[in-house]
Amino acid sequence: MKKMFFTVALLAAAFAVNVNAGWASRYWDGCKPSCSWKEKTQHIRGTICKECDRDNNPLPIKGGENWDNNASSCDGGPAYTCWDMIPFADPGNPNQAYGFAAAPTDQCGKCFKLTFNGGFEHGNPYATHAAIRGKVLTVMASNMGGDVGAGQFDILIPGGGVGAFNAFSSQLGVSKEALGKQYGGFLSDCEEQLRWGEGTLEQYQTCLRNKCNDVFKDPKHALLKQGCNFYADWFMAANNPKMDYVEVECPQILIDRYTTGGNTPTPGPAYTLTINRNPADGGTTNPAGLQSGISEGTLVGITATAAAGYAFDNWTISGTGTIAKANDASTTVTVNGNVTVTANFKPSSSVRNAASAKARGGVTLKSARGGFTALLPAAHGYASYKLINAQGREIRSGKIGADASGLSVNGLTRGVFFLTLEGKGKTAALKAVAY
Repeated sequence: MKKMFFTVALLAAAFAVNVNAGWASRYWDGCKPSCSWKEKTQHIRGTICKECDRDNNPLPIKGGENWDNNASSCDGGPAYTCWDMIPFADPGNPNQAYGFAAAPTDQCGKCFKLTFNGGFEHGNPYATHAAIRGKVLTVMASNMGGDVGAGQFDILIPGGGVGAFNAFSSQLGVSKEALGKQYGGFLSDCEEQLRWGEGTLEQYQTCLRNKCNDVFKDPKHALLKQGCNFYADWFMAANNPKMDYVEVECPQILIDRYTTGGNTPTPGPAYTLTINRNPADGGTTNPAGLQSGISEGTLVGITATAAAGYAFDNWTISGTGTIAKANDASTTVTVNGNVTVTANFKPSSSVRNAASAKARGGVTLKSARGGFTALLPAAHGYASYKLINAQGREIRSGKIGADASGLSVNGLTRGVFFLTLEGKGKTAALKAVAY
């Protein structure tokens, strides 16, 4: 299909809510965006859609205000679609994404919010359509598709099919067959392999990713691979899903990509780093608690400082990240996803010795890993006990036999505890340590 790119416009006026029913297809033909031609009405004043050369370098504006001297690659000229016009997810909201699309008429620079409803334009929905339900894609019109119908938005996605025109295969140096079906691209091939609705969501996603990673494996095609995998990972490999759409004011991130650049990185996801202490009163950390808005691959310095009576033991980690030196109190953690690290503290030798010393009432405490033992004297007279944790909460209680020689408490996390023994007319209060 003839896709000519058109621009994303920032509409300053408020929009009346006018929700329409529609559906989304996909394509990437590599042609010069139609919104790059000066005669196209631009709905954001002073903007015009950019274009790039065969190697994805931004082409200079000729004639002062437009690229009209650059013929489209689909007509043998030097002007192609820029690769950073791929769709991408919002780093702060995994259910929101942005992209560019061809519309049925010249609407260069207008933006539309597409909310997917789980339907399929051409029959009964697959599992893939159910998986995309509720997600929102905001698109900017950058092209006009001669074969795009009313209510249809043809999303610009590498590997989505070249349509009626094809400059993309020659740009990449691959056969047109390598890009999948002319209409529908890689996903249409996967549907044929999986017998359409008989495939599972995971099968469709895997098939699509394999094709994306194979055709766009050259490192210089990293943006194209990312945009292709978007269809598997965010778009859930949903073929021509139904949606409800409304015109909206264009976000600045789309306006910027509409007008400038060629290799602009898509914004990466932001992750959280949570830093815990075990036990909570064993020491402090810097930073402490929840740290948010961290980009993938970021190195964060972390330091643990033991409280009086404790010594730093090690760091442990869960989630997606790595610790440089788990046994060092000061080290770094590499954040590759949401990750939790815990600073573990242990009672220092001075506390252990104190905990094992003779206590009041003739009771001797002996610390152990995960618990402790209270050795009782003969005719001790204690009838019951209570165990309080460092936060002041009672966690154990029970009776003590008159002829018992000791009390063993196990299954504790490392930390300091307070043991109270009670009998007729007597009480003993001791600090116990589990390590």
